[in-house]
This record gives sequence, C-alpha cells and structure tokens, in this order.
Amino acid sequence: ESWHGHLKREWLYRHSIKEFNQAKHEVFWYIESFYNQNRIHQGLNYLTPNEFENKQQKLAA
Repeated sequence: ESWHGHLKREWLYRHSIKEFNQAKHEVFWYIESFYNQNRIHQGLNYLTPNEFENKQQKLAA
C-alpha cells in the first residue's frame, strides 16, 4: 500500500494524465527511471533498489 501512495504522491498527482497509454508510460517511467534508479529506501539501508541488488549480487559471487 505504501508503494502505491508513493507512486501517486511523487509522480501521478504531478502530471495531467488524459489517456490510459499515457498513464501506462508514466508508471513505467516512474518505476524504471526514478524509483529503482534514484529513490533511496530506508529498508535497504538508504540505497536505491538497483544499488541494493548489485550489492547483493556481488556478495553472492
């Protein structure tokens, strides 16, 4: 539930979305270009999801 709240507050409420395809594009962009790349997460020791995943892969190797 909190993820959906972040999506709405941080991205969707800031854009005027008129069509489904535009909404689909905005959600994809938020996830791939902002949420996974730039947004730090307290539960991941203040790393982005991509940084955390890369760190875990290095530890497993």
